[in-house]
Amino acid sequence: MQKGNVWIIVLVVVVVLGVGLLVWNNNKQPTTQEVEPQVTLTTVKFTCDNEKEIDATFHSDKVDLVLSDDRVMTLPQATSASGARYANSDETIVFWNKGETAFVMENDKETFSNCVEK
Repeated sequence: MQKGNVWIIVLVVVVVLGVGLLVWNNNKQPTTQEVEPQVTLTTVKFTCDNEKEIDATFHSDKVDLVLSDDRVMTLPQATSASGARYANSDETIVFWNKGETAFVMENDKETFSNCVEK
């Protein structure tokens, strides 16, 4: 067999394999990613110093907060050595909860203090 013919055969095989791979890939069934349903664990009302309040709805991986100054926010769970800690991405707002107590830190200042479950 001549050298030129070998290269043509190799090229044809590569093209056929490439087309076959494209056809096979396009015929695969699309996969759907399973999404875990959001589980609400509990809702708690905290009363704090200075007549402030926090309504906290705890989920498996986040907390929804309604603060008595009419702010509403969702904070994802963050790493904590003790208790439950939730924080926004730059950690300018942090909600801590341990047992029946909680507090909110904003820009390293405690803005909702001595909060106790109602």
